[in-house]
Amino acid sequence: MTNNQTESPGGKASMRKRYRQLKKLYGEDCILIFRNGDGYAVYGDDAMVCACFFGRHPQEGEDGLKVIEFAKEDLYGYMRQLVDYELRTGIFEKN
Repeated sequence: MTNNQTESPGGKASMRKRYRQLKKLYGEDCILIFRNGDGYAVYGDDAMVCACFFGRHPQEGEDGLKVIEFAKEDLYGYMRQLVDYELRTGIFEKN
């Protein structure tokens, strides 16, 4: 394993490292939405931005990141709000 890989001993990347890695790759202005089982979540600064659009308060999540979790049924409406405000978005697998 090289120094730039973000896997933990269990083989799964820490959410904080994965979030930061994807932010570097796609840009700070891209809202990263992660598929999380049957639902979705936004983390970190993205959770703070999305709180304004979603009308939800971020919670303390894993790795100390703020998080907003939501059901898959809410994805279309939330994505529409973000796109209507011309915010770049991307959907990713959590791990």
